[in-house]
Amino acid sequence: IENINVRIAKEKEYVDSFVYKDLYNDIMTKLREFYSGEEEQLNKKLKENISKFDIDELKLPNSIANCDFSSVYKNLKLLGEYKTSFEKTNFLLSMNETMINEAKRAYEKETGKNLEIQGDFMQSCWVYIIAHSGVKNLIAESLFFKLFQVKKGYGENEYIINAFVVAVEFIKNELLKSEKDINV
Repeated sequence: IENINVRIAKEKEYVDSFVYKDLYNDIMTKLREFYSGEEEQLNKKLKENISKFDIDELKLPNSIANCDFSSVYKNLKLLGEYKTSFEKTNFLLSMNETMINEAKRAYEKETGKNLEIQGDFMQSCWVYIIAHSGVKNLIAESLFFKLFQVKKGYGENEYIINAFVVAVEFIKNELLKSEKDINV
């Protein structure tokens, strides 16, 4: 069974490296074009309603206000430059690590205690980062992660990717819901 898993992993890397790399520009161009109106509306509403994504609303520790997320904001804007699932995943994992380390540093400095990183915290932190980052094409980027991940599973890496995707969907749903939407 291990040989089969190794073969499958190699096949996925091959598809990622040689197929998606060439198709990436076409895929992302179509996603960006298709969602351009929604992206524009999302960016506008995000600027108008940024208070919906502040520390208190997201139930984040007050120490988050003292975090220097400038490198995460700046680097997250580079997400669209990565062309393969593997590259995007590694980049997102790096951004997650920077975000969490900064949150831990600020929390420990303010309280003298260690910050426990749990799923809700990470999810809220991603919502906060994404909402305040000014990153464009969030819908297209999250859809790429959602639809075109070569390696899918239930490990830590996939959890982080899912946290990013869910954060974008949360912001989108929060800001773009209309009065015609019916809650069941």
